[in-house]
Amino acid sequence: MSRKYTQIKGYYEEMERQHQEGCSCREIGEKLGFTKEQVKECLRRPRRKAQKQNASIPNRRGRPAKQMPCILSAL
Repeated sequence: MSRKYTQIKGYYEEMERQHQEGCSCREIGEKLGFTKEQVKECLRRPRRKAQKQNASIPNRRGRPAKQMPCILSAL
């Protein structure tokens, strides 16, 4: 069975316009020939990119470092 592949980036503006008009992801997918999950991910992708650009403070990961007592000042 051959794989159907389409460049989805060309449809971003059309998907966003239809979403603003009130169409559901399923309706948009049926009109353009994509699945509901593909449309949903394409509508989320620009929001994630914008959120990454706006995040100026990196998220801290892992366990915080132990606080070392200041031994040098006592000497």
